[in-house]
Amino acid sequence: MKQTFFLSLLLGWFITAVGQNGKLTGSVRDAETNTPLELATVSIAGPDSSMLAYKLSDANGIFTFDKLPLKKKLLVSVSYTGYLGHYSTILLESGKTDTLKVLLALNLKDTNAIVITTSVPVRMNGDTLEINPAAFKLNPDAVVEELLNQVPGVTIWSDGSITVNGRKVQNLLVDGKPFMGSTDTRVATQNLPKAAIDKIQLYQEYDRSNIGLQSQPQDSLLTMNIKLKESSKKGYFGKAGAGYGTTRRFESDLSFQMYNKQSSVGVGGGINNINKNIGNLQEMFQNTTYRNFNPNLYSVGRFGTNGINQNHSLGGVVTHNFIESANSRQNNRLTVNYNLSG
Repeated sequence: MKQTFFLSLLLGWFITAVGQNGKLTGSVRDAETNTPLELATVSIAGPDSSMLAYKLSDANGIFTFDKLPLKKKLLVSVSYTGYLGHYSTILLESGKTDTLKVLLALNLKDTNAIVITTSVPVRMNGDTLEINPAAFKLNPDAVVEELLNQVPGVTIWSDGSITVNGRKVQNLLVDGKPFMGSTDTRVATQNLPKAAIDKIQLYQEYDRSNIGLQSQPQDSLLTMNIKLKESSKKGYFGKAGAGYGTTRRFESDLSFQMYNKQSSVGVGGGINNINKNIGNLQEMFQNTTYRNFNPNLYSVGRFGTNGINQNHSLGGVVTHNFIESANSRQNNRLTVNYNLSG
């Protein structure tokens, strides 16, 4: 049933090409038994190898693409776990629906076989939907948020929350753990570079607070897990700012975070005498993001106070996971927070 849920997420996902549109429909079957292959990944790439569209085949092995560019050579790639991939080129014409029948052969690991490799944008791995960052062309300095914005059906809202075809992602994890001990998704999505990501996983977890509903997948929680490359499992980032104005008015702030496979440390602080509310440590971390400046937090004044007051805030958080392979089902982490403000 989980596969049915993810199939419904992907049906209708495509990127519209500019200009006139063509249509492609087809089927994916086992070459030996002729049985349909459900959840095969079918992707369309343009002449410049950029990804135009992708879908998963349905229970009958059927796939359909609309709004594809006409009179351009398009590369169709089909992949399915345990089978050799299929690669072919098509040229669509106006007023005609092209049909493609794909027969996939089992991968017998023939060392003499010629294997063509391409970046598959999305695939099912058991009950988990996996997004492949390598399949999306972005600037070298792109972060996770920019990657997710390229995935059809995924929406990132102004408060950092993420929805997938209208369904909210309840938990965002990095290597199975909350990133920097924060519940704000922006700390991860706006700081982690796309180049550091191995894959992004989407899967369902039953809501353990509703034991009586565990048999109902529609009541489960949608979880997104960002898997880092082995070489990127430790790093650091931060931000510093300062300003000085007339009549000795000033403000400054500093935040710094570092992480490795099992631990993370974050510190932050700020001081000003312009009646600006600094907020707590989590609010400072929200404004440490690489991508975006959040005016909602930085423009809050302390109304209702008399005169010009000096405000300060200092905080730190340390999170340690006692088992390196910890995940959301294993609560074995210790988090210590400290905040001082005035």
